[in-house]
Amino acid sequence: MNYPLIKNNEEEFNVRSVYRYIKSIKTPTFYFEGHDYFWDEFNELRVVAMEHDIPLKIYNIKNGDHFNIIVPVSQLIKEKILQDTDTNKESNIRFTNEEIKWINKMVK
Repeated sequence: MNYPLIKNNEEEFNVRSVYRYIKSIKTPTFYFEGHDYFWDEFNELRVVAMEHDIPLKIYNIKNGDHFNIIVPVSQLIKEKILQDTDTNKESNIRFTNEEIKWINKMVK
């Protein structure tokens, strides 16, 4: 179900606010969003994450929207998971600039 955000309801806005919960992120977290749906606030979140060593990476897929990025991002994540086979250490999944460029190319 889709519940629209009522911005003038302060309690609802606070409950849904990423800023309220961002410092609770302890494991590597990746957020991919197409440029058409990318809010300026995501850049602010990126800064907060860097300042507080929060393992959050936010990627703006320039040629994408909220939907057309799903297949290439999912393919890339699947490949990363399948390659991450060392069970004696923490996951070391990262996304390179070249991989982000590949996603952009795939959604053109």
